[in-house]
Amino acid sequence: MGLSIRVVFLGTPEFAVPTLRELLADPQVEVTGVVTQPDRPAGRGRKLTPPPVKVLALEHDLPVYQTRSLRKDPQALAWIREHRPDVMVVAAFGQILPPEYFRLPRHGTLNVHASLLPKYRGASPIAKAIMEGEKETGITIMRIAAGLDSGDMLTRCRVPIPQNITRGELEPILAEEGARLLIETLPKWIGGEIDPQPQDDDQATLAPMMKKADGVVDWNESARRVHDHIRALNPWPGGQTFFRGQLLKLWGSRLDAHDFEGVPPQGSRGERARPGQITAVTSGGLSVRCGDGRDLLLTVVQPPNRKRLAAYDFANGFAVHPGEVLGEEEQAS
Repeated sequence: MGLSIRVVFLGTPEFAVPTLRELLADPQVEVTGVVTQPDRPAGRGRKLTPPPVKVLALEHDLPVYQTRSLRKDPQALAWIREHRPDVMVVAAFGQILPPEYFRLPRHGTLNVHASLLPKYRGASPIAKAIMEGEKETGITIMRIAAGLDSGDMLTRCRVPIPQNITRGELEPILAEEGARLLIETLPKWIGGEIDPQPQDDDQATLAPMMKKADGVVDWNESARRVHDHIRALNPWPGGQTFFRGQLLKLWGSRLDAHDFEGVPPQGSRGERARPGQITAVTSGGLSVRCGDGRDLLLTVVQPPNRKRLAAYDFANGFAVHPGEVLGEEEQAS
């Protein structure tokens, strides 16, 4: 077909790697340069570590430009201009592009966004979709414009959210779907075959960047919302609660299938237990009462300065017993 598309790619974390990999494998695409965030300290030794996108780019001998702030770095714009992109592709770059950047290529700048826009605009769309109990999410390929993730949509695809999947498990699925959809979309966009669709701003919701404090669970919420909260914050910052006056991280939970088929909780399940109270210790973990009168099963926890443990092993090692309460910062005397 003879189509040749010059692309400058902007991305940083693991989520962006499949998209760059697919661009590199596409015979219609020439990746002329990669822009990413600076190397950062990582791990216990705080060793300076390159972002995953840079690692892949260097493996393919691509020119790489790293910057902390496009807005404060005029050399970045000059560098991109030198690499003459027909279009720029962004996937989890981690910075908002100023207008002089996204307007530079003649075919504009496309973003691989991990939600079904206009829902969940912002930095944490995957976590927010899980936290809100959505049964599906997806990928939107959009044209970047002024405003947060508010540009016209080119294509979308839907991805189911299983009841117990964590953000860390869903993210690579969406990354692969985003790469696939971008590769399908790009030649059609360049060829003028796509009619961009504006977003309905009245339907927009926000997904701001997650903070460490967002990990704290509220046991007064329903069991389903607490469960969704825990899995949305895995792998970072992790669900958090207090136990015996110390912070306990929550890495795994399960809903009781019987409880969530419309069957009301029975008196035998400890109906007088208050939110956060442990109602049972079983081989499956710790059953904890939530605000709707139902129990959530904690399966994996992490005490301070310890490794992650199966909740049953934690209960045995720390002599945990029914009646104790999670969520109280001050230990009862």
